Amino acid sequence: MLLLHGGTGWKEVGEDTLLSINECSERAFGLNDPLEMVVEAVRCMEDSGKFNAGIGSTYDLLGGRSLDAGAACCGKIGAAANVKATKNAVLLARYVMDLPPHMVAGEEADRMAELLGLPPLPPMSGEKRKQYEERVKKLLGFVPEELTLEILERLKGKEEGSGTVGAVALAGGRLASATSTGGIALKLPGRVGDSPIFGAGFYADEELACSSTGIGAKIVKVMPCLRLKSKLKEAGLAEAGREVLEEALREVGPSLGFIAVTRDGQAFWGTNYRKMVVSFKVL
Repeated sequence: MLLLHGGTGWKEVGEDTLLSINECSERAFGLNDPLEMVVEAVRCMEDSGKFNAGIGSTYDLLGGRSLDAGAACCGKIGAAANVKATKNAVLLARYVMDLPPHMVAGEEADRMAELLGLPPLPPMSGEKRKQYEERVKKLLGFVPEELTLEILERLKGKEEGSGTVGAVALAGGRLASATSTGGIALKLPGRVGDSPIFGAGFYADEELACSSTGIGAKIVKVMPCLRLKSKLKEAGLAEAGREVLEEALREVGPSLGFIAVTRDGQAFWGTNYRKMVVSFKVL
């Protein structure tokens, strides 16, 4: 069983986006190990350029990019945050699962990726640069060269995004999850969202695998994957999933979606924030 999402909050979903997530699902479903399945699915979506992850990642307030990712399986977790020179943050998170830190961030994380031989993040395309300049001018009236207190004040309360990618899998009685993102468009440089936070953006244990997407600052307030796990004691996955989405809607407003599978073969996907791109395969 393999379930992918391409983010929630979409206003428009193109046919090329749907084709891309289905192609990645097909490629990953041919593998047998659940961790390999979710990592390959997410890596494929990072490389597609159709989602806010990997080479398709959005830009921060100063026109840079920083990526976050997390992966979990079989009692291990790995996460990478605020990496700027690594194309596939999910591959770095996967490697970190077997290293003592379990979580890495920033320049040293990029250095680790370089030592591991992971591919670098290519320069932003001219079209992406043009999009950045248009959006930042609309927000601030100019293209900033550095942060100022005035800019920080004007950004309060502004956070919206879509395109985070994630996958959950069940194979051989084991569960895995992985999530990757480029973060919120025009975010503050150095901002870290929910994607590399276990229990918020990603989660997997012997009973449940979960991957979230949406507005990170709100997701970390409700910790949807952990909340989902606690509700499974009293309800099936579908009922528990709907309860988590409804509670989040009441507590923080339209904000998130998630996908999940359980060891006994239940699957769930849903959002309280516009729409969510999903691909599901089961044998």
